[in-house]
Amino acid sequence: MPGVRAEKEKSQNIIQVLATITFMAVLAFPAFDNRFSWSAVPPYVAVGELIVFLVYRGSDHSRGGAEGNIHGAVRAGAPSHVCESAGDAVGRGGDYSG
Repeated sequence: MPGVRAEKEKSQNIIQVLATITFMAVLAFPAFDNRFSWSAVPPYVAVGELIVFLVYRGSDHSRGGAEGNIHGAVRAGAPSHVCESAGDAVGRGGDYSG
C-alpha cells in the first residue's frame, strides 16, 4: 500500500489504513450483496436509475467529442471544418454568410 507507506506521522498512517480498508469494502460489498442476495432493490429505484441512464445517454453534453460545446469552444485536434463552423455559428450569431 503506497499511500500507507508514504505517510510519516502515526495519525496520518492510521487514517490512510482506514481509508484503504473503507475503499476496498465499498468495492467488495456490492459484489457480495449481489451474490448472496442480501438486499432487494425496490422496482421504483430500478426504474428511476433506468430513466437517469437514458437521459444521460441521449444528452449531447454528456458525450466527449470534437464538435465543440454550447459556447463554440472546440477541443484541440478537431478538424478545421468543425472549428470554422463552430466559430461562425456562435461567434457571429449564425447568420454570417462569408
